[in-house]
Parts: sequence; structure tokens; C-alpha cells
Amino acid sequence: MKVKWRKTRMDRQVLNILIIAIILFFLFIPASANKIPISLNQPLRSAKIYKLDSQQDYEKAKSRIFNGGDQILFKRGLTFKGAISLRRSDLHPDVVIKVGDFGDEQQARPVIYADAPKMGTLDIRDSGGWIIENLELINNSENHRERHGVYISATDSGTHSDFIIRNNIIRDVAGEPGNKNNGGIIIRVWGRNKPTRFSDILIENNQIRDISGVGIRIKSPWEIDPTDPRRKKSNAIGRYAFQNVVVRKNQIKNTTKNALIVASSDKPLIEYNIIGPNISTEATGNSLFVFATDDALVQHNEAFGNIGPAIDKDRCGFDADYNSRNSVFQFNYSHDNNCAFAIMCRYQVGLKIRYNVSQNDKYGFFFYGFPTEKGLVNAKIYNNTMYSEHRDMHMFMNFDPMKQRIPINSEFRNNIFVFAREGATWGAEPLEELGNQFSDNLVFGLVEPNHRGPSIFPLFRDANGIKSNVDMTDPGALDAYKLCEQTWLSSQSGVSDNVGAFPGVGIDCDDIPQHKRISKPR
Repeated sequence: MKVKWRKTRMDRQVLNILIIAIILFFLFIPASANKIPISLNQPLRSAKIYKLDSQQDYEKAKSRIFNGGDQILFKRGLTFKGAISLRRSDLHPDVVIKVGDFGDEQQARPVIYADAPKMGTLDIRDSGGWIIENLELINNSENHRERHGVYISATDSGTHSDFIIRNNIIRDVAGEPGNKNNGGIIIRVWGRNKPTRFSDILIENNQIRDISGVGIRIKSPWEIDPTDPRRKKSNAIGRYAFQNVVVRKNQIKNTTKNALIVASSDKPLIEYNIIGPNISTEATGNSLFVFATDDALVQHNEAFGNIGPAIDKDRCGFDADYNSRNSVFQFNYSHDNNCAFAIMCRYQVGLKIRYNVSQNDKYGFFFYGFPTEKGLVNAKIYNNTMYSEHRDMHMFMNFDPMKQRIPINSEFRNNIFVFAREGATWGAEPLEELGNQFSDNLVFGLVEPNHRGPSIFPLFRDANGIKSNVDMTDPGALDAYKLCEQTWLSSQSGVSDNVGAFPGVGIDCDDIPQHKRISKPR
């Protein structure tokens, strides 16, 4: 019995040592590529919760250096004045710090009002591990200078991870109207001496409005390797791209420059954002674009309200910008812009534009930028439905007499293009000798002697019946652009039923009054 008792006690000691080892392992394990290692639901004993319910409390917070696991919470229903530079120590570097709200959910979210040039209302530099949520941020003044709502930057300082910016209102930022380095949410790397980048970025469900500058921008100079073909038009100091970037379900409107820019990233995901109206009101710029990205996925976004003179450049809903590889734009909805898609002719490979809808974009369906360049290769544009009731449209926008914007190295197939009013032309013809293929498309209303479209105009269920704020998560939201089954045209056109953004043999339109169906040019 004595020996047996000692064995049991020894077993318990070993078990206790194992339990302690497991706890220590999970407490100090490094952050993974896309997860924060320690949840705020299990706060560290050393972490502090700062509940700010007065301006005096906020002033004290401005001078503090916070530790991993801390929470800085602003009371709902109150307004706080001045920007804050958020700083953290080296204690628990892999644990996030939360900046958020507390109090009565019936009260308005806390407001932080600043007049802070060269800063963000919330300003983070050379550190990672931050959650910013449920706040209303303003950086306003009568004098327009470089300003930001949320500004996250790093200079020659390595990798910084784990950023969540969600459920905020960011408004009235009095930045420089044409400056892409200021605006609502700016995440920016600077410096050329030490490779530096951000990873694990989530920007979700924010309302961004009334911004002098851009809505959201993510950018770094560390985007091109010296041996990379795209080095010709960029600083080739090395590629140290952002990782795990997600920009989702944000609403952006009333910006003087672009609404949403994601650059310098590998496999960014940009989805379910609503952009418009009143985009690029003081300086031209396409509403949403990717630049120097690899494998960007842009899907289920809506972009509208980017309008200017026909000769303006860069007023499309979406832009496949140069120095990018394998960008995919799918299931997006562009309407009431100058044009639907911009395609840059500088270095770009593997572009796909598919399953998108354009409604009533004003001057053209496509816009080719940098028309003297020849770096665009292997662009595929297929299974899109594009419809406009504007007169004198161009298929490929070419209104500027000083620049011939001619498509190059692009394959167009299985698309539906409808010019519902008179006067539509190519603008610039997609010539085969320039590497273009234009086949198996249904084109209606195009007035060109060298083009013969189907003799029967299509019947859509309710073209032009859908409006703004379509729920892009609803598969039936864009039923208006499904062809009516009794007017299917494949037997006359030679085009298969795999055509348009909604391939198939058509849908039943018997319940739609005839006057609401689009059947011929007007």
C-alpha cells in the first residue's frame, strides 16, 4: 500500500507539471498567420480596462503607453475632443489591445472629434495588435490639410500584425482633396531601408462619408522585386507584400478622391462594399481599384455615382490597375458612373472580369488607361451583362481627342452588351492585330457598319428596374438582368446559352408587364 500510494502521488505531480506546461505553452505561443493568440474574452491578469467617461479621463489616456490585453473604452453618448496617438509597450506583444465603447446600447456610439493635421483621430505608428470598434471619428477643420480618421503607419520597422477596424462611423475628414495619402482609413508603410509590412488586416462594416481625400487606402513601397517585370514603372526595392487583407461590408460615400484602394498585397479579399454616391467629386479617380497586388479577389461590391465630363479619365466603378497579377473581379454591380470597368495597359497579367452587371453607366462600358503602353497581357472578360439607356455610348470609351484609348490583348466572350438608346459605337474597335478576341457575345444596338448583332432585341425581366443598395448577398437581387426564356436567342445568334452574368436558358417573365420589359432600342 505504501509503494502504491507513492506511485499515485508521483502520478499527480507529473500530471500537475503537464497541466502547467500546457498552460504556459498556450500563453506564450507566437501569433499564427491569421489568428490573434489570446482572446480578450480571457483577459490577462495584468491587463487593465480603462473606462473613459470624461474629457479628463481621455486626457490621461493620451499620455499612457498601453500593454497587450488592455482595453480603452469610451462611454456611449459622450463626445471627446482631440486626437490620440495610441502606443503600446513590449509587454504581451502578441495580445491585442481593444479600443471601443461601453455603456447603454441605446445611447449613440462615443464621438471623438479632432482637428489634427498630419494625424489620424486615432493614430497608430510602428505597432500591431489593435481592435478599433464602435466609435464615431471626426477630423475636421475649415483649413484643408493632410488628415485621417484612422491612420496606421510603419517606417523601416519590420512586420506588424493583427488589426481589426469594424463598426465605426468615420466622417468629416478635412484632408487634402486630391491626396491619396489622406482620408478615412489609411494604412501606409513608408521607408526604404528595412522591409516593412502589415498582415492580418480586417476592415469591416464601417460607414465612411464626407471625406476630403480617399475613403480607404492600403499601400506600401515594398511591392516590387528587382527581377520582377513590373519593376519598370515602380521602385524595385523588394516585394514584402501585405498578407491576409480583408475589406468587407463597408459603406463609402461623398469622397473627393477614390473610395477604396488596396495595393501592395497578396491575395486581398474585397467584398460586399457599397460605394457611392458622390465619388471623386474634386479629383478624378476610379471608385475601387487594386494596384501591385497578386491574386486579388474583388466580388459582390456595388459602385455608383462617379460622374464627370466624357473626356475625364478614371471615373469607372472598378479599376484593374497595373502591376497586378491574376486579379479577379466577379459578381460586382456598377451603375450610374462614367464607365463600368477601367483596365490599365501597363504591366498586368491574368486579369479576369466575369459575372458582373453594369447598369446605366453613362459614357462607356470599358476604359483603357495608359493607351500607349503594351504591358497588359491575357485579360479575359467574360459572362458579364452590361446595359445602358444613355445615348451616344461607346463600348470602349474613346472621347479624348488627345489619346486613342484602344483595347489590347483582351478576350471578350459570352457577354451581353445592350445599348438601349441610339448612337452607340465601338469608340475604339477591339482589333485582332492588337491581340484582342471578340467572340460569342450578344451585342444589341451598336451602330457600326462592320458589326452585325442579333436581329431581335433581348427581353430582360425588368432591365433598369433595380436601383441602388442592392443586396449583393441575395442571388435574386439582380434578376432584372436575366433574359426572358421565350426570347432566347442562341438559335439565331450562334451563341450558346452560357452567356451574360446569369447563364442559362432564361427565366419566366409572364408576370412582368410588357411595358417594363426592354425589347428594342429607343
